[in-house]
Amino acid sequence: MKRVYPIEQDQVKLIRQSINTGTFGDRNEFLFLFMVNTALRISDILKIKVGMVRSKEYLELVEQKTDKYKKFAMNSFLKNLINKHTKGMQNDDYLFQSRKSKNGESKPISRMQAHRILKDATEKIGIKDFAAHSCRKTYARLIYEKTGDISFVMRLLNHSSEAMTLNYLHLTEEKDNERIMDFSLS
Repeated sequence: MKRVYPIEQDQVKLIRQSINTGTFGDRNEFLFLFMVNTALRISDILKIKVGMVRSKEYLELVEQKTDKYKKFAMNSFLKNLINKHTKGMQNDDYLFQSRKSKNGESKPISRMQAHRILKDATEKIGIKDFAAHSCRKTYARLIYEKTGDISFVMRLLNHSSEAMTLNYLHLTEEKDNERIMDFSLS
């Protein structure tokens, strides 16, 4: 599997501009902003229905990968995005609805479609090694930079150890490289 990295905060604005084009520009921008503001995996995001988030303080779900319960507080920015995006939608509609249906039932966009949306937007502005998981890493990395609390980020991501979280955020690799730069044998 190809390794992906978090992006910088200023790149979020560039991606927003790049992604919000075409017929589904608003939905695609909402998808990106939801992803980068929740640190949820794409497999969990695509299963969210409107009724799970509309007029709620928290998003509650069981993570598909870990089978762990997650209760995530939604800030006012996220709640406003949800309210704007879900106008006219029913509670049982998927938050990121596909225009295709299966046997007359609505369904969410696919993981591949979400990947294409993000890849197209990031390639336009020259960001490489970006995938849906980069959004999760970005949120976690920026929270860590703001708080300096690796234990908090570990809990936020539902990781089982701080070492796992440090590696996930590529902090161990960066710190090791910094130490090497200050060391020489002459």
